Amino acid sequence: MDILASSTGSYTSLKKLTKTFKSVKNKSLSDKTIKNYIDYLIDSFITNSGSGAAMLM
Repeated sequence: MDILASSTGSYTSLKKLTKTFKSVKNKSLSDKTIKNYIDYLIDSFITNSGSGAAMLM
């Protein structure tokens, strides 16, 4: 959650998040896994995609 929170207010991509998890947390996660995690957070109302949020692909 801290990696996602650190990118608040800036554009990001699944590829960039994948690289960040690898370099900061030493975790190898696929783009699909990260997208699933983000979707779970949105579905649980912990986060909100907002009207101006860019779509992560």
